[in-house]
Amino acid sequence: MNKNITRNIPRRGVFIQFPEKRGAAEKEDWLQYRIDALKDKAYTSVILLEPWKIREAYNTGLKEYRYIDKEWRNIHFGERWGRRNRTAFFRINFVIPESFRGQRVVADLMLGGESIVRINDVLSGGLDPNRTMLILADPAKGGEKIKIETETHVWSYPDDKRTGTQGDSHPISRSYLATLDTEIEGAYFDFAVPLEVMKAYKGKNPEIYNFLLFHLHTALNMINRCAEDVKIFKETLKKALSYLYKNIYQSDAFRKAGEIHTVGQAHLDIAFFWQKKDGIRKNLRTCLVQIDLLRRYPEFVFCQSQPALFEALKEYEPLVYKRVQKAVSAGQWEMIGGLYIECDCNLISGESFVRQFLYGKSFFQKEFNVNTRTCWLPDVFGNCGSMPQIMKKCGIDYFLTNKHSAWNDTNRLPHNIFWWQGIDGTRVLSFIPSVHFNGSMLPDHLLLNWDKFTDKETHPVSLYQFGWGDGGGGVTYEQLEFARRLRRFPGMPRVKIGKAENYFREVEKKSGDKLAVWKDDLYLETHRGTYTHKGMIKKLNRKSELMLRNAEIFSSISISYGNKYPKDKFRALWKKKLINDFHDILPGTHIELVTREAESDYRDCISIAKQEMVRSLNMISRHIDTSGEGVPLIVWNSLNWTRTDLARVEIKPAWRDFAIYDEDGRPLEYQVIEEEDSKLSILFVARDVPSIGYKVFYLRKGKPVFRDIPKVSKSKLENKFFCILLNSDGTFS
Repeated sequence: MNKNITRNIPRRGVFIQFPEKRGAAEKEDWLQYRIDALKDKAYTSVILLEPWKIREAYNTGLKEYRYIDKEWRNIHFGERWGRRNRTAFFRINFVIPESFRGQRVVADLMLGGESIVRINDVLSGGLDPNRTMLILADPAKGGEKIKIETETHVWSYPDDKRTGTQGDSHPISRSYLATLDTEIEGAYFDFAVPLEVMKAYKGKNPEIYNFLLFHLHTALNMINRCAEDVKIFKETLKKALSYLYKNIYQSDAFRKAGEIHTVGQAHLDIAFFWQKKDGIRKNLRTCLVQIDLLRRYPEFVFCQSQPALFEALKEYEPLVYKRVQKAVSAGQWEMIGGLYIECDCNLISGESFVRQFLYGKSFFQKEFNVNTRTCWLPDVFGNCGSMPQIMKKCGIDYFLTNKHSAWNDTNRLPHNIFWWQGIDGTRVLSFIPSVHFNGSMLPDHLLLNWDKFTDKETHPVSLYQFGWGDGGGGVTYEQLEFARRLRRFPGMPRVKIGKAENYFREVEKKSGDKLAVWKDDLYLETHRGTYTHKGMIKKLNRKSELMLRNAEIFSSISISYGNKYPKDKFRALWKKKLINDFHDILPGTHIELVTREAESDYRDCISIAKQEMVRSLNMISRHIDTSGEGVPLIVWNSLNWTRTDLARVEIKPAWRDFAIYDEDGRPLEYQVIEEEDSKLSILFVARDVPSIGYKVFYLRKGKPVFRDIPKVSKSKLENKFFCILLNSDGTFS
């Protein structure tokens, strides 16, 4: 560790870049500068932490790595590391100085990327561009030995200005051990909140703007910022805060009607600019961060969806999983959503929808004793009209999605709260928040949510999601500090933190009979291309759905003939398929590595399900009466109605002269579609095959009944009149 460097530490707040002519700075710029100085002053002692030990690797799977560095090497503050898809392990050992005794001691770190943090061998938190602070001791005794270890993955977006990223390389841009004066930091937030409200009203309401400007300016002038004696500084700060609370926080001026019910959450894309294995690590980091915040802020409730992520967490880090279970039991963590993963809602089948709810709700019920009634889909690309019926029959009464209010490029939906009526007339209480789901808890964003909320007269409470998402992480402590001070603030609607499902219950109880009804699908205009982009994924998805369905049907029937139903295998296959229903996988909005992984998963599902289907059909076939002239051909129909369709048969070795007959001895037409020395492939019309059943046909040697049968191959179509060749350049001859 290096010596105390308090005066050299980069500013933690938003640093205002003033114009060259000082007089050109805006009023709020000067206020911002003085208030940010309070945040800097909260660090009373600062020591540079270095050197770190680093070892880079490629993450090849959960807790699986291929190391690039054979040994640990030193890396210093300001030095860069990383390339695309790299993981770096960092570690450092130090002792908290005796001079830090009795104070809150923190590590302020930005190693680059996103970090899962262990402190003294215990998983303790996370770091990312939205959070850099780890509390090490509060209060410190002095002399504590500290070991910090991180697993840090390259930040997912290139050229992130917050981290100094250049392409895929990262610098260590913050590495400090500091004492944090919580009184001064609290004062920073006390001043920062009115400043942000003031800025939100600039050019909109001069009365509120000038009211806050005057009192902020007056209060800040009470602070002796130049006092070398900390006691004198704090005495003046206390007077300033007393003035601020009396004249702003406790004032009845500019009280605004209405209320915003805020929900702390972390939308998490399991795959996007990253692979699924990285999404699982992001969820671990998110859980660690939020568990720590729940301990520090008892009024905070965290909301999270996607059982698939927690199923992986249970396997990946069972001790952290138990901490989540404890938070749920304590009522501070709301498990929501019902769906196994936040899936696409236009491309999947009805059966996939039902399985999503079946596996998702049953996991939450079994593992957390939670029966969620809310479908939570903030980021999906539109919703089909059959969803209300499916949701209601799966025990879902409420529905939330976001993108239609923020992303529709032409038509805005007329309501935020409404009854969504499906094709069959089923209704589900639905909410589309008026702003994006990655909310910041800044007043201008809260006011935007309230001002765009269309249903104030019907129900005087809006819903607002806050917490950083996509790459996870969720709520920050700064957002919770703002939320505490915005509960009742001049010029702002009342702000409270609560559970999402409680909001829906309140709307249903107080305003349900007043809400409008939407009778259509919820079409999202901006993302039209997701229905066709990366078509192979769409094709394999549908093949997986069909093959799993058929395999389950015939495996069920074969139980009567002694077959053991492979329940666990089918469940695993369905889960693999359902994860790839995710709204950034199936629609194709992801990197190429995700495409390859998804296609491989789908092909595994198809192959294994087909093996089970064939095994079951073979077992059933042994109990079918196939006596009759010729080689029996059993044609199966897995549909719910009698079917007439083309059936394909491969004949090995190839027969040259044959005919096909049905059970009544009637000859059937057929067509040769592929001919080789050892194999012949034909199509014939299988008529009236019963639903969920079979019909036997017979192949007999002899001259075909129908003489004029065209021969078809990949490059040739031939009968007795014509021979048409498809040339390699696409022309016919």
